[in-house]
Amino acid sequence: MMRFLVICMLVGILNTTLLAYSGGTGEPNDPYQIATAEDLNALGSEPNDYNDCFILTADIDLSGYVFDRAVIAPDTNDSFSGFQGPGFGGFFEGQGHVIVGLHIEGDNYLGLFGSCSSEATILNLGLESVDINGMGRLVGGLAGDNGGSVISSYSTGSVSGYDYVGGLVGYNQGNAIITSSYSSGLVRGYDLVGGLVGGNGGCITSSYNSGSVNGGAHVGGLVGENEGSRTSGYYANNGTITSSYSTGLVNGVGSVGGLVGRNHCGSITSSFWDIETSSQSTSAGGTGLTTTQMQDIITYLEAGWDFIDEMDNGTCNYWVIQEGSYPGLAVFSGILPIESNGSGTPDDPYLLTDANELGSVWTHPRACYRLETDIDLSGIAWNSAVVPGFGGVFDGNGHVISNLNIEGGGFLGLFGICYSGTVISNLGLETLDVNGVGNLVSGLVGCNSGSITSSYSTGSVCGIRDYVGGLVGVNSYGIIMSSYNTCAVGGTGYSLGGLVGENSYGGIITSSYSTGVVNGNDDVGGLVGRNHYGSITSSYSTGTVSGADYYVGGLVGNNVRGTVTSSYSTGAVSGTGYSVGGLVGNNFYNGSITSSYSTGKVSGNWHVGGLVGYSDGVIASSYSTGEVIGNYYVGGLVGAGNNSHSGITLSYSTSLVNGHWCVGGLVGENEGSISSCYSTGMVSGTGYYAGGLAGVNDGTITSSYSMGAVRGHCYVGGLVGVHSGGWNWGGSITSSYSTGAVNGNDSVGGLVGSNWSGNWWNTITSSFWDIETSGQSTSAGGTGLTTSQMQDINTLSDAGWDFVDETDNGTDDIWWMPVSDYPRLWWESSE
Repeated sequence: MMRFLVICMLVGILNTTLLAYSGGTGEPNDPYQIATAEDLNALGSEPNDYNDCFILTADIDLSGYVFDRAVIAPDTNDSFSGFQGPGFGGFFEGQGHVIVGLHIEGDNYLGLFGSCSSEATILNLGLESVDINGMGRLVGGLAGDNGGSVISSYSTGSVSGYDYVGGLVGYNQGNAIITSSYSSGLVRGYDLVGGLVGGNGGCITSSYNSGSVNGGAHVGGLVGENEGSRTSGYYANNGTITSSYSTGLVNGVGSVGGLVGRNHCGSITSSFWDIETSSQSTSAGGTGLTTTQMQDIITYLEAGWDFIDEMDNGTCNYWVIQEGSYPGLAVFSGILPIESNGSGTPDDPYLLTDANELGSVWTHPRACYRLETDIDLSGIAWNSAVVPGFGGVFDGNGHVISNLNIEGGGFLGLFGICYSGTVISNLGLETLDVNGVGNLVSGLVGCNSGSITSSYSTGSVCGIRDYVGGLVGVNSYGIIMSSYNTCAVGGTGYSLGGLVGENSYGGIITSSYSTGVVNGNDDVGGLVGRNHYGSITSSYSTGTVSGADYYVGGLVGNNVRGTVTSSYSTGAVSGTGYSVGGLVGNNFYNGSITSSYSTGKVSGNWHVGGLVGYSDGVIASSYSTGEVIGNYYVGGLVGAGNNSHSGITLSYSTSLVNGHWCVGGLVGENEGSISSCYSTGMVSGTGYYAGGLAGVNDGTITSSYSMGAVRGHCYVGGLVGVHSGGWNWGGSITSSYSTGAVNGNDSVGGLVGSNWSGNWWNTITSSFWDIETSGQSTSAGGTGLTTSQMQDINTLSDAGWDFVDETDNGTDDIWWMPVSDYPRLWWESSE
C-alpha cells in the first residue's frame, strides 16, 4: 500500500511538471503553449524556464487578478536598488493574441515582464486595458526594463509610476530594439515619462503613441528622455528614434516635448508629433506638424517611411494610411508579411530570392534564412536597418546583396543588432552607401554579439557620431572570423574603424582584414577604432588612416585592456592630435601587443610611434619599419609611455625617425622597461633629448642596443639622450651598447648625452659605445671602446654579458657574437 502511494505521488509530481503549461517542450520547434491565466502564472513562478520559447495560443483575460509585481521575471526584492532576480531571456510569440485586464499595484520593474535581458524577443503581442500603478521606477505596460527585442506589440490602458515610466516600456536599454509597436492610453509619472517609453538608450523605429502623457520633468509624447551619452561598447546608450510619431496630449513642468522631453546626444530622425493634439509646439527632437500634415502620406514618404505598395523607401512594409487618419502599422491592419519558401528551421530555412523577401526578415527575427540568389537593392533608399534586430541564422550561401543605400540615424546596416546566438556567414555586401547621424553605423551589423564568418563589405560607410565600421559598428561579445572590408569609412565621432568601430568586452576578431581608407576624429583605426577588452588575432589593415584628435593607429586607434596578436598594418597613418601609431595609436591600461608589426609612414604631433603612439602595456616580439615624423615624444617603435608596470621586449625598429622633443630610435620617452630590443634607423631631433634607442630614459634598459646615427640639438646620445630616472627610483641602463654616429650642440655623448646629477638612483653598468663609429670620445655614462674591442666577445663576457654557449654569466643565452661584427640578440637569429 505504501509503495502504491509513493508511485501515485511521483506520477502526480511528474504530471504537474509536464502540464505546467498547455503544451510544448520549450524548444524553438515546440514552444511552451500559453493559453490561460494559469499558464502565465506558472511561467512567472518558474525562472528556470525564462530562457525558453513560448507561444500564446489564445486571448487571455486577467480581469479579477491583482498582481503586486510583474507577472513574468519580477523584481524579487524591493529593498535593494537595481533589479533582483533573473530577467526573461527567452522567446515569447503572441501570434496576434491579446492579454486583457493586466492589473498591478506595486513598486519597481512593473509590467507583464519586469525585466527582459538582451536575449529576449517579444513579438506579435497585444496588451489591452492594462492598469499598472507603481510607486517606484521602471514601469511599463509590456515591460519595466527591456534589453532585448520588442516587435509588433502594443499596450493600451493606464500606466503610472515615479520615474522611467512608459506606456509600453519603462526603460529601453542601450542595445534594445522596439520596432513596429505602439501604445495608447494614459501615462503618468514624475520624471522620465513617455507615451511609448520613459527612457530610451536603444533603438525605436516605426512605432508611435496616441495616448496622453502627464509628468513632472523629462516628459515626451513618445519618449521622456532619449539618451545617447558616450560609454563603452555593449553598455553604451545609443538612443535612436526613427520613423516614429506621437499624437497624444502632453503635460509637464520641465523638459517637456511633443515627441521627446530631453535628447542627450541621441539621434532622432524622420519622426514627428502633432502640435495641435499634443498642445506642445516644441520638442527635444523631431518635427512638429499640424494634424492635416500628420494625416498626409506625402509627409512620410518624403521622410523615407516604408509603406506598403511602395519600394522606394524599403521593402519592410511597416506602415499603412487611410485618408483623414494618422499612419497605422500594417501588422495590426490585417496585412500579413510576405512569406518565403521554407519553414525557418535549421533543416528547412526560409529561402530569400528578392528584395521583398529580404524585407520580411524582421518579422521572424529568430528564424533561419538562406540567400538563394544575388539581390540588387538599387533604387531603394532605407532610413533604418533592413532588419532592426536579429537572433537567428543568415546563410549568405556565397551570394551578394548589392547597392544597399541607408540614410538614417543609428543602429544602421543590413542588421541593426545581432544578439548572442546569431550566425551570419558567407555573405557579401557590395557597393554599399550607408550614412548615419547616430551611433552604431556600419555595412553589415550596427551592434554584433553573434558570429560573423566569411563575409565582406565594399563601398562607403560614413557616420557623424560614434561606433562606425565598414562591416560592424560594435562587436561586443561577438566573433568575426575570415571576413573583410574594402569600404571607405569616414566620420567625425569616435571609435571608427575600417572593419569594426569598437571591439569590446570579449569581442573576437580573427583572420580578418580591411583595405579601405579610414578618416575620423578620435579612436580611429585601419581595422578597429577601439579595442576595449577585446582580442584581435592574425588580422591586418592596409588602408590609409587619418585622425583629427586622439588615438589614431594603422590597425587599432585605441587598445584599452585589449590584445593584439600576430597582426600587422602597412598603410600610412597621420594624426594632428595625440597618440599616433603605425599599428596602434594608444596601448592603454595594460593592453598587450605581441608578434605584430607595421611598415607604413607615420606622422603626427604628440606621442608618435612607428608601432604605437603611447603605451603603458606589454609589447613583445614586434617591430616597425616605416618612417616616423612628429613633434613631441617621437619613437621608431613607441612614442612615449611604457610605464613601470609594463615593458617592451624582443622588439625592434628600423624606422627613420624625425622629431623635435624626446626623439628615439625605439622609444621617444621610456618610463618602463626595455629589454632585448634594438633600433637601427637614423634619428634626428631639432630640440632636446635625442637618442639612438630612447630620447629620454626614466625607466630601465637591459640587454639592448642601437646602431642608427643620431643628430640633435641638446642632450644627444648614441643610446639615450638623457638618462633621468624620473619618478621610478631606479632608472638603469645595463648590458647595452650603441655604435651610431652622434652629433649635437650641447650635452652630447657616445652612449648617453646626459645622466642627470642629483638623481643618485640612476645607474649605468656594463654598457658601451664605439668611440670610432660614434665620433664621440666621451659620454655621461658607460665605457667607450674601439671597434675591435666592441667586436671581441671577451670584452663583453668579462663585463658579465650572457652569451650563448657559456654559463659563467647565466643560462638565458641573451647574446650571440657574429664573426667580425657587433653582438646581436639571440632571438635575432630566428628572424
